[in-house]
Amino acid sequence: MSLGGIPDYGNDSSDSDYIEKSDHAPATLSKRHTGWRRGIIYCIATACLVLLCVLAFTGWAAGLATESASIRVLYRGNCKTSKNMLTATHVAINALSTLLLGASNYCMHIASAPSRRDIDKMHARKTVLDIGLNSVSNTFKLGWSRRIVWVLLGISSIPLHLM
Repeated sequence: MSLGGIPDYGNDSSDSDYIEKSDHAPATLSKRHTGWRRGIIYCIATACLVLLCVLAFTGWAAGLATESASIRVLYRGNCKTSKNMLTATHVAINALSTLLLGASNYCMHIASAPSRRDIDKMHARKTVLDIGLNSVSNTFKLGWSRRIVWVLLGISSIPLHLM
């Protein structure tokens, strides 16, 4: 039963009933692709889009550059035009790196977020977990796979901060 459009998660309703009857999710939506899993899919799509943009720009720039192998000239002409092109390039780089950093941060947050089972296990051991924030301490209390993902995403994000 639902009150005011809010689904009732009682024992008598199942997730499949909610997915089929909800106004928020289409009937064909799989339970595996909802919530944080959908967010991860969006982050992967964002990372692929950024990669395609960088490869396209690199290919375009390589096609334009016709000087010797050691020096590449993309534009030769008016200084004001050159300055505007440089500013536009920096804005594009910052926008793409912000998208990539946001996707990485979301995935790091998901990797360090404890599940209900993790919370129960840690409480049985009298250990505290942080809930609702990107926690370094959680990362090292949870499994190895999460730890590896979190560290790799953190290391890969460092160059984005240096741009």
